[in-house]
Amino acid sequence: MAYRIITISRQYGCGARTIGRQLSEQLGLTYYDKELIRMIAEESGYAADYVEEQSEYASTSGLDFMPMSHGALFSVPMTGLVETPSVTRYLNDFILKIAEEHPCVIIGRSADYILRDRDDVLNVFLYANVEARVKTLLQRGDEATEDEARKRIEQSDRARRKNYKQLTNREWGESTNYHLCLNTGAFGAPCCTDIIAHAYQLPCGGVTIGKK
Repeated sequence: MAYRIITISRQYGCGARTIGRQLSEQLGLTYYDKELIRMIAEESGYAADYVEEQSEYASTSGLDFMPMSHGALFSVPMTGLVETPSVTRYLNDFILKIAEEHPCVIIGRSADYILRDRDDVLNVFLYANVEARVKTLLQRGDEATEDEARKRIEQSDRARRKNYKQLTNREWGESTNYHLCLNTGAFGAPCCTDIIAHAYQLPCGGVTIGKK
């Protein structure tokens, strides 16, 4: 059996997007990161900013109660609180759908857990020490100062860890939940890309991680 899908979970500032795009080009895989945000926003009528926030730090509820501005889409009045499918549910459905449609690489969004029943998924976790991540964030202009970068790293990691635990009852970053855990600060993006690509091209043998 061959792998068809790569999921990349990551600490903030590890260069996952760079590695994901390199894998997409090298292996001919469709790349999904912000693209999922756009697709869900268009389908659901939620604002893209709301979708992006909830897709990483969502509640576990299957339903959200929130003001809607797209009444026609849900056949409800234009004002007031309505019961609507949550971003979590849309995300789950979209990831399952694209996994059926074509080989792909998916960044974050608990895709490793959503696709846990598939035998053709290679699950990767990327990490690095704080100093390496601060350097990356400053180099690409995501944060203006070292203090801001450190604060953002701490906040993001804490929120992702909490959300992943609530959604999956697993520990975010725990090595037994993934096929590969790579230190991007030690190896760099090109080397990590090559390692993941090599693993992807090996027969997967139908091995699932943490399947219950």
